[in-house]
Amino acid sequence: MSGTPSSELHCTVLSRRETMTSTKLVFLFSVAVISLGTVRTAEADLPHVEISNWAIRFGAQMWEIGKQVTRIREIKERYQSEAKIEQVDGFAMVKEMAEEMENMMGDKIEAIKRIMDAAEQLSVSHPRLSRQDLYEMRQRAETIEYYNAKRLNMYHKSGPRAGELLDNHKELIMSNSQHFGNVGVNTSVSAVHVPTNVFDGGPDVMNGILWSEQLDRIFMTNYESDPSLTWQYFGSSTGFMRQYPATKWGQGEWEPDLFDCRLRPWYLQAAASPKDMIILVDTSGSMTGVRKEIAKHVVLTLLDTLSENDFINIYKFSEVPVPVVPCFKDKLVQANLENVRELRNGMMESETSDIANFTSAFTTAFEILAKYNRTTQGSQCNQAIMLVTDGAPVGYREIFEKYNWPHKPVRVFTYVIGREIIDTAATNWMACANKGYFARVTSLAEVREQVLKYIPVLSRPMVMYQKDHPVIWTSAYIDIAEPKLSDWLWEIRERRKQRDRSLNYRALLRLISERNNAQSDDTSNVTGNNTRDASGRPTISMTVEQYLTYGNLVNEERLNAHRIKQEREEAANPANNQQHNRQGKSVTSTTPNPVSSVPTKHPDGPRAEALVKPDTLKAWLKRIETRTKPKFLMAISVATPVYDRKNFSNIIEKILINDIWEEKTRTVRTANLLGVAGTDIPVTELKKRTPAYKLGVNGYSFIVNNNGFVLHHPDHRPLDADGLLKPNYNTVDLSEVELVDSDGGPRENDTYLMTMRREMIERREGETSFKVRVHHDGMRRVSVRRQRYYYRGLKGTPYSLGLALPDGYGHFRVVAETEVKRLMADHNINVSSFFSGKNWKIHPDWIYCRYNYDHLKSFDSPEAQVMHFVDRTQRERWRWNSKHPRPSHDSARCDKHLMQSLIFDAQATEVFDKNISLSIDRQDPHAMFKLFGISVAFVATRSGLLRWQDISTIDDK
Repeated sequence: MSGTPSSELHCTVLSRRETMTSTKLVFLFSVAVISLGTVRTAEADLPHVEISNWAIRFGAQMWEIGKQVTRIREIKERYQSEAKIEQVDGFAMVKEMAEEMENMMGDKIEAIKRIMDAAEQLSVSHPRLSRQDLYEMRQRAETIEYYNAKRLNMYHKSGPRAGELLDNHKELIMSNSQHFGNVGVNTSVSAVHVPTNVFDGGPDVMNGILWSEQLDRIFMTNYESDPSLTWQYFGSSTGFMRQYPATKWGQGEWEPDLFDCRLRPWYLQAAASPKDMIILVDTSGSMTGVRKEIAKHVVLTLLDTLSENDFINIYKFSEVPVPVVPCFKDKLVQANLENVRELRNGMMESETSDIANFTSAFTTAFEILAKYNRTTQGSQCNQAIMLVTDGAPVGYREIFEKYNWPHKPVRVFTYVIGREIIDTAATNWMACANKGYFARVTSLAEVREQVLKYIPVLSRPMVMYQKDHPVIWTSAYIDIAEPKLSDWLWEIRERRKQRDRSLNYRALLRLISERNNAQSDDTSNVTGNNTRDASGRPTISMTVEQYLTYGNLVNEERLNAHRIKQEREEAANPANNQQHNRQGKSVTSTTPNPVSSVPTKHPDGPRAEALVKPDTLKAWLKRIETRTKPKFLMAISVATPVYDRKNFSNIIEKILINDIWEEKTRTVRTANLLGVAGTDIPVTELKKRTPAYKLGVNGYSFIVNNNGFVLHHPDHRPLDADGLLKPNYNTVDLSEVELVDSDGGPRENDTYLMTMRREMIERREGETSFKVRVHHDGMRRVSVRRQRYYYRGLKGTPYSLGLALPDGYGHFRVVAETEVKRLMADHNINVSSFFSGKNWKIHPDWIYCRYNYDHLKSFDSPEAQVMHFVDRTQRERWRWNSKHPRPSHDSARCDKHLMQSLIFDAQATEVFDKNISLSIDRQDPHAMFKLFGISVAFVATRSGLLRWQDISTIDDK
């Protein structure tokens, strides 16, 4: 053996149960040895016995040094004396975790109900300002003060007023809070967001802002009683949103802002029940120019108002109705992101011609809706037809009498496009006669406001009875201002990548052609065969495939290696290495093996950017990033509608009596929706209810909603490698992330998996087991593992919680805890002494102990935070408070079992703070250290504690 042997030893302490009936602990340590040098064999074979003796001696020395370095004896004795093995009951565990989630979610429901109740009372009791009152206030230069999220903490950057607040802006003290996504917040007040297309000086908007200001005390009370609450908000039907705590909006007042609370999933689902919708778009010859563009935007905005609980289809019609997506013919499809994207693409191109056949269009729409209602498909709730046209000649009464009257199960909404349209009587009658709404859209600027008017109409049945306030739960979504912005970025990136692929491929062809032509010129004087150079060696006719395999065009080292391999193959079997081209000449085959890896960039030549990520793309994306680019946070929302308790309204009418106009007041019944109250729950907050130390090694939790889509799962990756949001990120099905190990094809569903999926959708309790394929090392390796699944529905929600535990070892746990008070009373030991030194870390993502209001107290590291609470546990008045913290700013949430397990592990591994004597060789105490090159010894425990010792720094003394 030549060279200096070099190795690195990694040791960890593991535990397992030997048999089902034994409680004996077996501690294992693993040794990884790398870079042991290059073995060069001599011409003669070495004696077998001598090699065997080397191996035995090497193994014995390695075993002995491993035991000394890892202190396995001391740690083993500690665990054997006090630890025990417990068998895990999967059903009991999933029940316990589900109940904790239900309690947490129940607190959120109570919080939004308090907001809802207060909002309904305040809207009735608060005095209302009329348009005349607001006009007189403006005449007196009086303003109504409130915190506008777009007008906070913005100052003049230059000029004589540099450093001063901008006009009409306010200053508000804020502090960063990790609990609210590391943004600056003020928990004393709320702030109001007003969309760009909404005038905040209008009477309805201003009155709503005034009375909703008194919701601040409800927001603060909720936060004090439940510190796990994040953003609380009230979204008004007039467009503004009041959000607590107050924070500065990402865009200023004069910057483009696409956010509108009325288009958020929590508002749309709470304001109206699920619905089946068919959109009929008039593509007759008169729908051209601006009308055509407005109609397209009306349809796209209607698509924005749908959720995955809705069902949708779009038909264009002139002579005959035609679906915009051919494969959606005679169907209603779920309004998830994939289907909505297909419908959007189908609306991008349309031709206008002929005369509109309203009879055929309405007949098709009514028949599809009737079929889905009759066969109990679709949403089984509201049904609506949305007509987008520039006018109708008649009301088509016979169609409605045949399909919709007298019960009128389908509402009809009509959107008339165009400023110059005068006669709207027919379209107005269609909507009013079928419990719908008529809207006139004259410009692109008013598309959103006119489209959103259909939502309060669908909510009227709930508002009229005012008995139940349904609580809705959304699917997981990224908390960003405008989802279409991320879709646009993704499309731009994909187009750029495709363009780079095409340009790079052309460049490769050009470079390879020039190189091959140059080789042909150099060898043109060689007689007999131009496939060999002047020295008689075969030349390389480079192809694109060879470039992708061997990289740089002028990398002679790789080319020579390929040439040598080719010559050896020719010498071994020259007959099989010849093939004939079309001209009959014999040429040497140089086709390499298929590409197995992506070449790296060589400084002397181009690279295959067709297969790797272009650096220019990252730079380009960075240039287009603005302050509007969101921070991605996966969350769910719980919301409930807020009704107007004034179920009547006074309408002033002008009546002509004896040639004199007189005003009369008429009282009519109304059912108005004030808005929606809600709060967010980050998905990370759900994960905290399923702590990893309880799930064990390779165990994990996941949550599925009523559509089979995952809220969280270890293999749910909503972002790509560049940090861009993937299309369809929140409609990932459970069957796409649980990869069953079976012999079926890629689209064949496994029976066990689909049975579990169906029962989780129905929120049943169950158990199953099957083999799955698991990826490792960044998806470079795959292994097969049998897992046992336990699942249970979460009461009061559309979700189900599932646990996956590996068969065998996944159902056993090491249990060992230290009770701090008893240890101090019996032995008078300072628990903090177990954490001496700086050679230890804890799991940075696990929750050991933390203050409920983290913005009031901060720590430099997770270790400092744990040490703070370790000191607190030794105080006389300390009480564990893990589930229901006291409503005070000094309250904390601690995991008692995890903290006590951490303290036990710290005491058991305390030996790592002591020096070690590597004394196998008496003459040289560090002989084995030098031989094996051991640098670090470490131990990792089930409580997330990592302890290590740098062996190379140990003093000989």
